[in-house]
Amino acid sequence: QGLNPDHIRKDDNTWSNWTQNSIILPKGDDGYYVFTTTMSDSAWEDWDKAIRFRFDMLTYHEVDMKENEGKGKVVKRNQVLIKDVVLSHNRMTAVKHGNGRDWWLVKPHQTKHLFYLFLVTPDGITGPFEKQVNLPDIAGISGIDGQSTFNRTGDKYAYVSWETDGVFVLNFDRCTGDFSPYHFYSIPTRDSTLSYDFASGTCFSPDGKLLYANTSNAIYQIEVADTSASSVQFIHGNDLVDSQRIPTPYMTIDLGADDRLYIANQNYWRNTISYIEEPNKRGQACNFCAQCLTTPFKNAVGLPNMPYYHLGKKEGSECDTLKPIVKAPTWQAIRIYPNPVSGMLNVYLPLEENTTVSVRLYNAIGQKVFSSNRTTNALQQFTIDMNALAKGIYILRIEGEGQVWKEKVVKD
Repeated sequence: QGLNPDHIRKDDNTWSNWTQNSIILPKGDDGYYVFTTTMSDSAWEDWDKAIRFRFDMLTYHEVDMKENEGKGKVVKRNQVLIKDVVLSHNRMTAVKHGNGRDWWLVKPHQTKHLFYLFLVTPDGITGPFEKQVNLPDIAGISGIDGQSTFNRTGDKYAYVSWETDGVFVLNFDRCTGDFSPYHFYSIPTRDSTLSYDFASGTCFSPDGKLLYANTSNAIYQIEVADTSASSVQFIHGNDLVDSQRIPTPYMTIDLGADDRLYIANQNYWRNTISYIEEPNKRGQACNFCAQCLTTPFKNAVGLPNMPYYHLGKKEGSECDTLKPIVKAPTWQAIRIYPNPVSGMLNVYLPLEENTTVSVRLYNAIGQKVFSSNRTTNALQQFTIDMNALAKGIYILRIEGEGQVWKEKVVKD
């Protein structure tokens, strides 16, 4: 069975083939989240009536790898994260949160520079957090194709779409999930006689100093630190099919585990793809190899949508809330009540009266919202005023007497 709603699967089973339309992120040690973009019934009806073509739903599914003799089993499907919005048909990607464990899932709007972010943790998913960048809307059919990508350090985010005529690069804060403009690099159309020559792919080099972007018919290289027009260099034109001389348009560019950049084809008739051998090198020294990799199948549309799993925590940042915890004996357990809480939160600690501890409270995206020192009373407890805080999930972190306690608090 498919992982999209039934009416989508019955009428057209190709949604999962859109570039960056799905992504898999870890859920603890033994599970995974599978995220997919699709249509609601109302969006489907609008398309069927030729009113508008849009994706308006983001769903997720859970896989438990302990099931089915270790082969895994889908234990939860078609959970709606967001609905009745206008989403890009693709361009879904993810990057590690600054704490080095959780993930930011990023799904953009179809035409606006508006991003819906979700914080993905082993305990669940929170969001959406809407992040807007003040740039002009993207006109036309911009949501159809394109690609989004983070660099390996997670502080730069690039994206193209059909009618952007170039690549947008934004700064990204892994702690807060905030975007800010960096630069727009204009990409020329190499052959104006080709009617099908849209921007379709982009990817950073392994060291993050260079950025690659392509139209359907040409590949370009950009030096990220150089925002002048000369930063954009032409690397290669369209690959032609032997004696037939039929163009095979490019699609997305993806960084492989071997540090090569692989360029997908846009049609289904080839079992070879091109790659860039040394993407950290400037200009033609990057060594483009046309259709040099043979695959056991005829491929198209895109390569696997894989985030960079090896990115660690943001060292020295306040959003690194996942420090090693020294566990107290069971008879020294912390108690917090009431939980959920609407006003005053009571905290019991197995410490002597008049012991001072450091208390910090973080919201769901890792921002510190409360910090203070507290002293235990004769009942070995103290209180925290939660009245002014917004509803949601918080992490309470307490340090004292060589011990660290961490508890989840729900504010209702």
